[in-house]
Amino acid sequence: MNRLGSSFLVGAFLVPLCLGACDGDGAATDGGAADAADAVPPSDAAVADAYCPVVDYAACGGDLTGTWAFRSLCPDDPAAAAALCEHPYDDRAECVGAGNEAVCDGTHTGTLTFNADGTVDIDTTVTLVGTWSFTDACLAAAVTTGTTPEERCANFGNGRATCTYEGSCTCVGDPIVEADTNTATYAVVGDELTIGDDPPASYCIAGDLLTMDYYVFHPVSWRYWVLERQ
Repeated sequence: MNRLGSSFLVGAFLVPLCLGACDGDGAATDGGAADAADAVPPSDAAVADAYCPVVDYAACGGDLTGTWAFRSLCPDDPAAAAALCEHPYDDRAECVGAGNEAVCDGTHTGTLTFNADGTVDIDTTVTLVGTWSFTDACLAAAVTTGTTPEERCANFGNGRATCTYEGSCTCVGDPIVEADTNTATYAVVGDELTIGDDPPASYCIAGDLLTMDYYVFHPVSWRYWVLERQ
């Protein structure tokens, strides 16, 4: 069973990001097939940039016609969102506290083009990366192969992450890229936007910025989608 694993949940899109394999006691080994049985959803990690957090949002509607480029996905509560990015061994006392960190990053690029005929052209790319750090004590508690911290760290990668040891072990998952290019229908009723079969989202256009409130998909994490008119 895989213990050193993670996953990103983007809408209904689930991508496993697995680092290693485990033995029957839940300790990592240096081989075996990776799975997502114990995956956690770090897609809900906080995003910090020039567009986040979204403050005092109020739906106001507006003319969507034209092309909008993704600028950011913003959490409703950055601290609560960051807390959803879990360390894979946080059930072990040696793996809790300073030096045992989990950072989950996701970026959304591309465009939405709303046409006057009620169609929207979607051309987007989601890139997902997880980074985990482990102290020597955590490595000793979690890894059954290797006699030194360097050897134990090297056994975490399993071809799906790059693990390096420089005083502590840091593993960076291979980037996962998901592209979406298609055309859907859209409808606007007041300040609510519905794309395809998705539930409606409220929105507001202020100047050249479009903010969409997708609370139904990501009530804590990527709640607000911020785009800029092109």
